[in-house]
Amino acid sequence: MIRWAAAVVLLLASWGTAEAEFTIQGARIAEGDLRVMGTVNEPDTTISLDDSYTERTDRRGRFEFRIPYHPATCTVVLKTKTQSRVVVIGNCGQRGPAGPEGRAGPAGPQGPPGPEGSPRPAGQASPSLDVPGGPTGSVGDKACGSQAALYAGEKAFQMLVTRKGLITTDNPLRPRSPDRIIVLEVLIRGNVATAYGPDFARMLRGGPPDRIQELYAAPIRWSATNDDLPEAIQIVSEDSSEVLASLEFRECASPPKRQVKPPPKVQAPKPPPDGGTGDAPPRKVPLPKGAIEEAPS
Repeated sequence: MIRWAAAVVLLLASWGTAEAEFTIQGARIAEGDLRVMGTVNEPDTTISLDDSYTERTDRRGRFEFRIPYHPATCTVVLKTKTQSRVVVIGNCGQRGPAGPEGRAGPAGPQGPPGPEGSPRPAGQASPSLDVPGGPTGSVGDKACGSQAALYAGEKAFQMLVTRKGLITTDNPLRPRSPDRIIVLEVLIRGNVATAYGPDFARMLRGGPPDRIQELYAAPIRWSATNDDLPEAIQIVSEDSSEVLASLEFRECASPPKRQVKPPPKVQAPKPPPDGGTGDAPPRKVPLPKGAIEEAPS
């Protein structure tokens, strides 16, 4: 009995030591992401969050999660190979109980045929991009189809959105959560530029689309239609600390015609002044003296 009690005390002491080594410096929802930072006494090891997201600690045991995730209970479970800890998330609102089920609405119009010729079920919208899924905040309620979308802000500033696309890049710190960047091809005062960012509330100013592809070393996958656009777009500074422009949707407009530069004309070579073929005359090479001797008679 004494040995059993000693084993229980030793086990509880080991648990307390392990938990004490699991330190959290910050756990909150901010800027649209869940951020959890801390240290654990297990350097260079895998740590998971709710068994869905993983990171790796550095040589000092430090780790950081920054993911687009809202836990329903405002708590998450961090796990390593030998220990775990429940962490309460700050600046988080818990999900309330489910309300009563509402009445079914009327069926919408039948959509266009699917890939196998079968019609899309009524009321089911087509995806906003030609790729599955999309970043948080990427879906809006403004649809312009094949037209452009006109946005306007203060001081009569206008921006015409001609195309919407998506760049997906792998993040080594979050292998299960690739970064997705929305790219808008825009026309400002007749110049082609881009606005890009993780969502429509944090978009940066950019150059032409090919510059953005070079910046992320990944292609832009353009949407087939200009749909699912937001009510408002915010252009922010590089560090997202300042809103440079707040633009609101005005109307759908006819897209500008893309100018295609004609190929350069190839001029035929001019004929020589004397009307000949233009070939240079053969070069006369003088013979050395005495090279030709007269034959004896």
